[in-house]
Amino acid sequence: MVAVRLDLFWLVAERRTAAAAEERVRLARDLHDGVLQAFTGVALRLAAVQRQVSSNPTAAAAALKEAQRLIASEQRDLRFFIQELRAPPDRDRLRP
Repeated sequence: MVAVRLDLFWLVAERRTAAAAEERVRLARDLHDGVLQAFTGVALRLAAVQRQVSSNPTAAAAALKEAQRLIASEQRDLRFFIQELRAPPDRDRLRP
């Protein structure tokens, strides 16, 4: 009986370790596909704005406002993502 319980203990520990590793991979993928991609897009837009500043200041100003809007939107998304990470885990999901 003790051997069975020890085997079960180690199996559960291995499952939790594997689940944590899978979750880290998922989080990294979500961050890369979401926030990092969006910030890369904003950086490219800002580079274009920099080229427009002297030749077309009105368009540059509009593009800057759009970049600000995009950054604010991504900040909201990132805050939501962080709140989801801080939410207490679903106990039933952790059980083997």
